[in-house]
Amino acid sequence: MKKTLSIFLSIVLAMTSCVFAISASADDSKYTFDKNTKTITITGVSTVSASLFDDFEKVYGNAVNNSSDESASTSPSGDAYSAVENICLEKGVQTVEKNAFADFSNLKNLIVYNPYCSLAPEGILASVNRVAIYTFDVNNSTVKDYAEKRDDIDSKSIYSITFTVNGKSTTVNALEGETAKELAAKAPEFPFEAYHSHKNDVDTYYKWSPELTDVSASASYKAVLSSKVACQHIEKVVKEATCQEEGLVQVICAVTGDVVGENAISKIPHKFDNNAEYCAYGCGTKNPNYKAPVNPSQPVVPSTTPATSTTTSTTQAASPAPSTTKAAAPTANAKKVGGVWVDRKLKKASISKLKKGKKSIKATWKKVSKIKGYQIQVATDKKFKKNKKTVTVSKQKTTKTTIKKLKANKKYYVRIRTYKNAKYNGKTVKVYSSWSKVKTIKTK
Repeated sequence: MKKTLSIFLSIVLAMTSCVFAISASADDSKYTFDKNTKTITITGVSTVSASLFDDFEKVYGNAVNNSSDESASTSPSGDAYSAVENICLEKGVQTVEKNAFADFSNLKNLIVYNPYCSLAPEGILASVNRVAIYTFDVNNSTVKDYAEKRDDIDSKSIYSITFTVNGKSTTVNALEGETAKELAAKAPEFPFEAYHSHKNDVDTYYKWSPELTDVSASASYKAVLSSKVACQHIEKVVKEATCQEEGLVQVICAVTGDVVGENAISKIPHKFDNNAEYCAYGCGTKNPNYKAPVNPSQPVVPSTTPATSTTTSTTQAASPAPSTTKAAAPTANAKKVGGVWVDRKLKKASISKLKKGKKSIKATWKKVSKIKGYQIQVATDKKFKKNKKTVTVSKQKTTKTTIKKLKANKKYYVRIRTYKNAKYNGKTVKVYSSWSKVKTIKTK
């Protein structure tokens, strides 16, 4: 019973918020039908009679019986009328004539939002199913009296609920049996559970007065102060600083977990050890104070051969001095690209699968032999300039990783490359392969 009620209440919530997945619409716009919630909503007339639905089968028949949505299954009899389970009468409806809903043999719920609507339940229903009729107290007595005579009619109430926060109010209609959470969902700008505001390093909490519980009567709820707590901050490094880019620290409220600020981490200085020609961090920056080593000149050996001698002697050529010229690149085919070494002949990786998550992407690739690790890069543009994030995987056997803290519901471009370590001028540097083909995916 509770499950059935919950399903119905979600249907009513969709109706009262006037958000519909309408598959077709009547020509005169006097009513609409949502095939997914199986609900007719009548808005454009003051008097409802059976003739209002003369075109219902013509307009909605195909939409109902050709639906691809399993939840909006076709009716047993194959006609559009028997697919309707809920009818909602908006405030403009003044009168419901006899036999108005007699064709709707599977009707289960009738909601009447005009408290002064003239309603004679004994004359409007087909009396096939048990029907719950929701009305305000003004006209509830008529339905209640009729319900007492019938075993297949339930009389239910509609309540008026008002929320007030900081002088701003909104009023919603609540149906008997709704939970507080279902009711609060009708007014999303007025939170259901205890909530807070954050200002000047103080977290201020509020609660509803009276306490918001299951709906049983019309009521007004006001947000009142519950407590104030001095905000305690936690700093979390979300991006380490490098010699090329600043880092980032998030300031987080220890009580709520909300991010209340961000601070930049200054770039770290380049590192040049022992007169190194380039930065030790592999960024490709040249040492401004670098001094190329000077080769010592060979000493001049005085000749002992007399100037007047005509004797020719054969002497052994001197061996060349050991070369001190630095290696041109870490590997035979490596070249500097964007400040890093790239060897186009190094084995490449390829992405085999991408899986989207909530603000995240899970990437899977094929294992590559004779390399050290992998570098995965994502961005929101094809040139990998916007919202770029790079992840390095240092184990050759690893074939998947998850890139987190991305933007929600955003298309990302993804690529991967391998790398290996190589000795270069006495230092160990990374040498990367070319990038793989780019793949795209959209985050949740």
